[in-house]
Amino acid sequence: MSKLKTNALTGKRSLFLAINGLTYLGITVYQWYCYFSLRSFFEDPKSPWLVLFFIPLVFGIIYILLAVLNQKKVNAIQKFLDSISRNRKVITIIVFFVSTVTIYIISHLVKLDDALINVGMSGVGLLLYSMVLILLFFILFKGERSSRFIDNRFLSITLLVIAITWLIISITKFGLEPDVAYWNVAAVPVLWFVLIFVLCVILLLSNHFDWISNKLSWFSTSKGEKLLEIIIIIAIWAVASFIWIKAPYSNSYFLTAPQAPDGHYWPSSDARLMDLGGQYLIIGGKLETPYFSEKPFYGLFLGILHFLFGQNYEIITNVQIIILALFPVFIYLLGKAFSNRILGIGLAIFAVSKELNAIFSTYKISVSNSRLMMTEFPTALVLVILAYVMVKWFKNKSSDKKYPVLAGIILGIAIFTRTNNVIVLFAVIAFVIIVMRENIKIGFRQVGILLIAVLIVIGPWIIYNQINYGRDPLTWKIQEAIKNRFFESNTRGFNEIDLGSKTVQVEIQPRYLESHSNQSISSLNAYDFNYPVNSFVFNNYNQNFNDQAQTENTDFYKSKTSIVVGHLLNNQIKSLFVLPFQIYPARLTYVLDQEYWQEPVTWNGNMPAEGIIAFVVNLIILSFGLAFAWRHFGWTGLIPLIIQVSYHLSNALVRTSGSRYLVAVDWVVYFYFLLGIWFLLQAVNLIPKVNPNIQKEQTGYKNQFWIVLVIGVVIGLLLPVLNITFPVRYTNETKEQVFERLPISRIEEETEFNLEHIQSYYESPNSFFLYGRELYPEHGENTEIPAGWAVTFTLLTPDQHQIILPFNREVTELIPAGEDFIVFGCKDPKNDMLIAHLGYFVQSDRFILSTSIEIDETCE
Repeated sequence: MSKLKTNALTGKRSLFLAINGLTYLGITVYQWYCYFSLRSFFEDPKSPWLVLFFIPLVFGIIYILLAVLNQKKVNAIQKFLDSISRNRKVITIIVFFVSTVTIYIISHLVKLDDALINVGMSGVGLLLYSMVLILLFFILFKGERSSRFIDNRFLSITLLVIAITWLIISITKFGLEPDVAYWNVAAVPVLWFVLIFVLCVILLLSNHFDWISNKLSWFSTSKGEKLLEIIIIIAIWAVASFIWIKAPYSNSYFLTAPQAPDGHYWPSSDARLMDLGGQYLIIGGKLETPYFSEKPFYGLFLGILHFLFGQNYEIITNVQIIILALFPVFIYLLGKAFSNRILGIGLAIFAVSKELNAIFSTYKISVSNSRLMMTEFPTALVLVILAYVMVKWFKNKSSDKKYPVLAGIILGIAIFTRTNNVIVLFAVIAFVIIVMRENIKIGFRQVGILLIAVLIVIGPWIIYNQINYGRDPLTWKIQEAIKNRFFESNTRGFNEIDLGSKTVQVEIQPRYLESHSNQSISSLNAYDFNYPVNSFVFNNYNQNFNDQAQTENTDFYKSKTSIVVGHLLNNQIKSLFVLPFQIYPARLTYVLDQEYWQEPVTWNGNMPAEGIIAFVVNLIILSFGLAFAWRHFGWTGLIPLIIQVSYHLSNALVRTSGSRYLVAVDWVVYFYFLLGIWFLLQAVNLIPKVNPNIQKEQTGYKNQFWIVLVIGVVIGLLLPVLNITFPVRYTNETKEQVFERLPISRIEEETEFNLEHIQSYYESPNSFFLYGRELYPEHGENTEIPAGWAVTFTLLTPDQHQIILPFNREVTELIPAGEDFIVFGCKDPKNDMLIAHLGYFVQSDRFILSTSIEIDETCE
């Protein structure tokens, strides 16, 4: 028997080595074909970087020699291979470390636009990914241990579905060919060396866990376990907060250019609309101003932050980051629920790195991240919490009523953070019925409890809006989104809805930003790299509205169904870009210059050989992760996938895909990817076999249900109650009332204005005198006025006004924001612009005077 096993092992090794060797020789031929197509072949035939093209050849020869000698049972070779097998853990870590350091150094020492080096390194990447692909096939077809970890039937079905889908997409181009509108770029990528770091952490912790446990035996006790858990959670949260706060960021479509004199920022476009709801809340102007809000929880959140911490953008978003840093904590807890702490730690590291890249990428792509006042990343936090609660709920099909209540509360918050989550709610209901089909009465009861919890959270706000405005924000948002995306031309402007005594804007006109190369960039001086501020490209969200985008590919998606299918597939495809798919260059700035992140979107599926093989590898690993989850947890293991697909479907139903629309659920991709790697590491004996965490939890105390229910009621009532709690600060005062507020004596002492001048303004029918909350002061070029430069303000009186104060001097002092502001000036009769001549910041007791207005000018 022993001899038979030895012969079988020898045969497997020889076959594995031979297939690898032949593959590498094939890569060599392909690489040299690429080389002869380069200009470098003629211009620099003696380049030292030609050595890169010999690497696959050397590997191919070595592997074939080893295969032949091993098959001939040469004793020295077999001992050598046995030694490698015995020491595979150490060798793997060394190979990971050396290869990562080498590629990282090359990426920082050479010209990254050198075609010869790029093609050569692409060949090295092709070699490494081919090596992994062959290993995956051997595990799939030759590995006896795999059935202990995964469900092979489920794996086969998954791989078949992926293969058929890939084939259909390749033939039809559905999901690849860009739509004329709302078709965005790929997900924020995580680089290869980050994945290698995660793998090294998993390998080291897994193989030294027993040693650590022996050294810290106290942590093995019940109290020690709880303390260790607290330490890990706090460490993940603190590290994530620190790294994300320190991450450099720049202007984007949702963030203005840095403002003088200190380089601060203000929210822009949709982010400003999000923020204005909170700003109106704290002056008694209501969350639903200036637009009928279907995202009231986030508006409430921003309003509370402004109420507590003021108007400084960096401080506000730092606090937001500290709260959103709970995201990697719950990714850790979800990973632990599927296996153990080590997997959870690996997932947390990956999540922290991905968000770091997202913050950094604001200069380049239309991404949403924790530094922006946008709802996508808060939604990601809510949905990962939902996944964790549902896994706890269904891991043992618990009848504890607190879980459906918790899930309902979370879904209610999610729905009023982004409306997309209505579809997630439907998916969760279907999931509960499927899982509980054998005990359908309990299933329907739990669905009922869940729906009651959802209504407890969203009901008060819906009732409030019905009473005050005669409609609810959910149905309005869904109707408007479908109508604007499918039944009207792809342009957006201000749509208005009559809400009784006031008119509320429901959308914002896109504003085309310019790159500000001469402005200071926040936090960059502390980092040793060249930040390419000048390469900021407008996102596809802008480009949906330009003429070029309107004329391209207008006939590809010929029906509304095809549009939905195309966007759904595009969401799934673009999500995969979060995974590493190339080893070089190891610099994010240059990775983002590739076609996958170019805006407007032109990429329609073409990839180099390395990228294709890498995607195949990643999809197979994802399939292993799904099969692992199904094998050990059944339907419960698919909860994250169900959340992702339903969320992507919700985007597709309103004709959006890619970029920031992926953020809420792109974590599902790397969750199953790392779960697949977790299986593979066990299958090849690189880490000890770990039994998945399938322990049943004790049923909670009976009063936990009521405690959770009361919490849900409080959360639901927060919106309408706080919305009417803040006192009204401003009342659209008349010109006479504002005139009486002016500190006339101070104005005469500190400016060239006197009472006679101010009186002449007051008497002019074209003048304005306003008093309200001043926000977002910006100094910059303004082509709409003769002066060319101006300070612009948003003024809430509570009506919203855009004030332009001509100012062509350098701003040397920080302009206050969030203060009571008195301003007067002239209305431009041609375009209704409000041109300010003088403003007074009440709390700071400061004036700001236009530098381009003659003192004797009037508003005639």
